[in-house]
Amino acid sequence: MRNSVVGKMVFKYMNIEAERARAGLSKGELAKLLSASTRTYYNWIKGATPIPHTVLLRMKELFQTSIDYLLEERDDTKNPF
Repeated sequence: MRNSVVGKMVFKYMNIEAERARAGLSKGELAKLLSASTRTYYNWIKGATPIPHTVLLRMKELFQTSIDYLLEERDDTKNPF
């Protein structure tokens, strides 16, 4: 699967970023809620380091969505229709 590019950052998990934005949280604010540094959060959404299961469970609760949805990777080259 292809990673999505936002600005100059490449994100593997765009749904996490979308939910963060919908919640009106900055990356730093969400990182703090997850008891992580902003750098660690960036590494998670870029796919550079694995997201701990405890963090995924917390995000699931915060965003009231499934972990499958949060970890869904997107391939922007395919037409869904």
